[in-house]
Amino acid sequence: MKQKMLVLAAVFFAVTAIEGHALGVGIQFNGNYSSNLVSYGASLLISPNTHSHWAIDWYVGDVLSLGTSFDYWFFTPSVAYLGSGSLHFYLGVGAFAWLTMWDDGMGFGIGPRVPIGLDLAFSVFDIYLQVVPQFGVELLPGFGIGGLRPAVNLGFRFWIDGHSGL
Repeated sequence: MKQKMLVLAAVFFAVTAIEGHALGVGIQFNGNYSSNLVSYGASLLISPNTHSHWAIDWYVGDVLSLGTSFDYWFFTPSVAYLGSGSLHFYLGVGAFAWLTMWDDGMGFGIGPRVPIGLDLAFSVFDIYLQVVPQFGVELLPGFGIGGLRPAVNLGFRFWIDGHSGL
C-alpha cells in the first residue's frame, strides 16, 4: 500500500510539474461531515504549480482519521484586484482517500471531489477558502457507498519559486 501511494505521488508531481514552475507549501484547516459525524483537522499542503494541489490530512473527533487529496483547479477566473493581490474564483476536480481508526476496527475509502472556492493570491503567498463536495466509496471494513462527505477548508500557502497568481 505504501509503495502504491509513493508511486501515485511521484506520478502526480511529475505530471503537474510540467505545467508550471511555482512550488507552494502551506497548511489547511479542515471541517468534514460524514455519516452524522463532524470532524476537524489540519493538512500539510504541497502544490507543484498554481493549479495542482496535494494535501495530507489529519482529523480528530470521535475517531482518528488520516487522509490525502489531489486536486486540479482548471477554472480560475479573476474576480477582483486588491492592491498587489488578486481574488480568483476556482473550480476543480480531484480525488481523496481516507483511513479511519476506532477502538475495534478501521475503515478505508476513496472517492472523487469537486473543490469550489475563492483564492486571494499575492506574489509570495495565497489564502483560500473552499467548499468541497466529496462522494466516498468505502472499501474497508466492507464495500459500500459512503455517500456525500462535504468538506470546508481554509488554506494558506507560501510560494517558493515564484507565483504569478492564478
